Amino acid sequence: MPAAGEQDGAFSHTLKGTYVGSEQQTRQLLAQAGVPPDRVQIVTGLYADTFPTVEIPRIALLHVDCDFYEPVKLTLEKFYPAVAPGGFVVLNDYGIYKGARTATHEFFEVNGLDIEPVAIDPTASFFQRPGDGYSGLPVAGHFPGYPGAVA
Repeated sequence: MPAAGEQDGAFSHTLKGTYVGSEQQTRQLLAQAGVPPDRVQIVTGLYADTFPTVEIPRIALLHVDCDFYEPVKLTLEKFYPAVAPGGFVVLNDYGIYKGARTATHEFFEVNGLDIEPVAIDPTASFFQRPGDGYSGLPVAGHFPGYPGAVA
């Protein structure tokens, strides 16, 4: 983990240098999940350094798992425009990290998005990109009888 920034909470500042992973570990996890290797492009490095080199034409599911304010902000700015209308965004750290939550709400405000993420569990939430596609269809968390129901 890189150093946390000013927008992040106190706990975030204790995580620098922890949770070190590798490309090999990632490839092993993907193989265990049955993901075909030719469907994956792994780009190693810090988000600020690698995002300018990556172009994604269309995203159905964007899983944002980067804990801190600055990387969440960068991830949403870079990849949300490629999320298909009706596609989903999972915010892995929305419920637990102040910086992740702040970056998300600032992104919504700057982009004029009237969105309230739905809790998956105490740490993670999700939302559906407005527009054509699958928007409007009921999904777990959007109707009575399911965890996190908002109806």
